[in-house]
Amino acid sequence: MTTRRISEPKGFQLATAEAALETLSCRHGPRRFLVADEVGLGKTVVARTIISKMIARRRRPLVVFYVSSNLNIAHQNRAKLLELLPTEREQREASASADRLTLAANPRNRPKHDKLHLYTLTPDTSVPMYRRRGGFGRMEERALIFRLLRGRFP
Repeated sequence: MTTRRISEPKGFQLATAEAALETLSCRHGPRRFLVADEVGLGKTVVARTIISKMIARRRRPLVVFYVSSNLNIAHQNRAKLLELLPTEREQREASASADRLTLAANPRNRPKHDKLHLYTLTPDTSVPMYRRRGGFGRMEERALIFRLLRGRFP
């Protein structure tokens, strides 16, 4: 299956990216910006543009938590966001293996890239709202919770 490359930003997408960058760069600003648009209007293009411009301004890696409605969309858009890096090796190094917020703290799950650390998450994998088949998350999550609780309540 071939993945279609993301298009170059159009005028309205660039304007959105610039507004976001201005808000995110404000020293005493909110440090967050929500892009809520209709399906197909290029939110991923806007996100990639913002990430690209923020990377150029930084010395340390930019840590991005990309939250999407489901894992299929998250994986598809992760590939599109990583297109801003020139090689497949760099794209692999920038992509976090952790697909759950609780696993992002583990150093083994952190990306190795020197400019970008991209985590793709979904609300259900990060904050499950109900029990599914498989119980209470993955073994690594249960081990982390156990260690945290054991430290707090010996």
